[in-house]
Amino acid sequence: MTSKNLFFNLMKEDLKRRLWAVALTFLTFFFALPVATALSLSGSRNMEETYYGLMYGARSILGFQNGFIAVIIVLLSLILGVTSFSWLHSRKKVDFYHSLPVKREKLFFVNYLDGVLILFSTYAVNLLLGLLVALVNGIVPGDIVPEALGAFGFLLLHFIMLYSVTVLAMVMTGNILVGILGTGVFHLYFPALLLLLDALYQEFFKTSYNGGSSITYKLLDKCSALTLYISNYSAFMDGAKSGSLILRICAVILIIVAVTAAAVLLYRVRGSEAAGKAMAFKVSQPVIRIPIVILSALCGGLFFWYLHDSIGWAVFGLVCGLLLSHCIIEIIYHFDFRKLFSSRISMAVCALAAALIFCGFRFDLFGYDKYIPKQSDLESVAVSLTNMEYWVDYGSAKMDDEDDYYWDYESSDTYIFSRMQLTDMDTALTLVSKAVSQVEKEKKRQYQWDSEDGDHYVSFSVKFKLKNGREVYRSYAVYGDEEYDLIRKIYDSRDYRMAAYPVMEQTPENTGKIKVAQNSWTGEVTRGSSKEGTDYVDLILRTYQEEMAGLTSDVMEQQNPIAQIQFMTDVQVQAEKSKEKNGYSWRYNNVTDRGYYPVYPSFQKTIGLLEDCGIRLTTVTDAGEVIRADIDLYQLTKKDDSRYYDKDITSLLTVTDKEEVAALMETARLEDYSNMNPFGEWDDRITFEAVVKGSSGQISHDYSIRKADMPEFLKKESERFNREVETVSD
Repeated sequence: MTSKNLFFNLMKEDLKRRLWAVALTFLTFFFALPVATALSLSGSRNMEETYYGLMYGARSILGFQNGFIAVIIVLLSLILGVTSFSWLHSRKKVDFYHSLPVKREKLFFVNYLDGVLILFSTYAVNLLLGLLVALVNGIVPGDIVPEALGAFGFLLLHFIMLYSVTVLAMVMTGNILVGILGTGVFHLYFPALLLLLDALYQEFFKTSYNGGSSITYKLLDKCSALTLYISNYSAFMDGAKSGSLILRICAVILIIVAVTAAAVLLYRVRGSEAAGKAMAFKVSQPVIRIPIVILSALCGGLFFWYLHDSIGWAVFGLVCGLLLSHCIIEIIYHFDFRKLFSSRISMAVCALAAALIFCGFRFDLFGYDKYIPKQSDLESVAVSLTNMEYWVDYGSAKMDDEDDYYWDYESSDTYIFSRMQLTDMDTALTLVSKAVSQVEKEKKRQYQWDSEDGDHYVSFSVKFKLKNGREVYRSYAVYGDEEYDLIRKIYDSRDYRMAAYPVMEQTPENTGKIKVAQNSWTGEVTRGSSKEGTDYVDLILRTYQEEMAGLTSDVMEQQNPIAQIQFMTDVQVQAEKSKEKNGYSWRYNNVTDRGYYPVYPSFQKTIGLLEDCGIRLTTVTDAGEVIRADIDLYQLTKKDDSRYYDKDITSLLTVTDKEEVAALMETARLEDYSNMNPFGEWDDRITFEAVVKGSSGQISHDYSIRKADMPEFLKKESERFNREVETVSD
């Protein structure tokens, strides 16, 4: 009983010593919770907000949406952690506390629990006041209390985690300022290291996977208490699955136990004479110094490499980062400028390690860029044509727990790599081999693009799945016609088409209706109409999938889409109905306007079925009478960077002669949906705007023709224009 009374008496005395911290914490929560809630609800009432608006306003302050409280938790974990154990940094106070007939463990938890109690009590009292304000303003308890208590429990738990890290830093140091710096090291060192390694990876490994940063960010929330807190807060805000949230909470509890246990054990062996020193344990000095100095040296080297792209400047940055960080840490350790170079061996080790790491990335000592797996070791290969399928919407329409619709995004690589298995691995490996060869020449400054190689440039990513279960990812960029032919061969394979376009695996059961858009006109095919017992929606979907699977790059080089088609999922149809009912189009457009695909003139079966449903798609030849064409002759100037226009020369050519218009339109193709055609060969084409007179009036369309198919009149206009353009001489 005496021991228990002593424990609580010590807690009471400690709280008296820290009344200023109690007052600061209370006032912070007072203005952030009840006062903010009263202001918000008062403003909402003045604006005659609905009940939903009032409830949302209260939730945004008392629940998870209050980002200000999230930041306060971080700051208070530092303030209360420092004040709880600041006495460890005063020799007089250490001698006093250690002279008491109290075990060190008990003394530790007196101070530790007081810090937690201060936050718990002040937060709880002000949260109750905030809830009272909300209830007085008519908010139903069931609409606000569960979320407020959930946020309270979540933030309190994460406060204890961050607070424990600060306590550990205070136990390991003998100076308040150094303790604060130590807390920063615990929170920020490993995130900084991950980001630096990712920067080196992206900068020096030319075949580094473009999606590789996602690996870094997946590890980022696991490398420090602060990043875990930020990640968990975002997950709770976004409504992550309950299983994932439970795992995150368990991770927080494990960290609290581990860090607190480490702090207790270190405090038990901490000498009283450590007060006033920078570090309480001499053995920890190199453990802290060496990683920080190596990181600083690498940051300096990479910074100057970014500035000048030179090994000489990179070495200068490495040396600067090394010396500055090492000297600053030595000054902090010893509080003496004369000790700048007192740890020469440690500095030499840091210099060697930083140089090896930097050179390993710069000169690819790991052979990363040269990696090409043997075909005998491969189970499968997948290729994602990064800059050719940018128009495809990957992901799906979903509805959350509050009946709000949203688009669940998925990266193109994630989608394609999870589905594709190319049977023609020879073509893929040949393409990779050529890309690696270009990368190696580029590194040695031996490769320069030559127009004789071709004008084509394609970037792509590859996933190699090895028979041993390992998965390797790379991203490449290639120039040249031979390489482009290999790309076309991969694209033309059925394996690629089936995996690259989500519409290819869409089922009739998940298709609500069909939308077709051409220019400003939109048509629909809904459920109900059928042909020979088959619903037209199902029939058109299957027909489109067959024709899309048979589409080749040769056809796409000759044709452009004439319309776009959307096979709306059931969720998209529901979202569209809600859009029409509520009138808030901006809330639903991100869901309902996704999933369009091209309709090529060669898709005759699909076009025919659409016509059966009353949707007639016009082509270049039957769009109507072309009465005028406007051509920018700048496209036809010779490739000379020193050319410019005289102020009296106009580049716009207007064609109205019927014979000339007919000659122009003879080989023209529609450009309205050309962004969906990755093999459009735009560099070899001339674009123009044509005014078409149809049954519904005049409308403008963008068309193009190949330069080789220019009519005679246009060739003459091109020669005339080039003669009139002046050339600037040096």
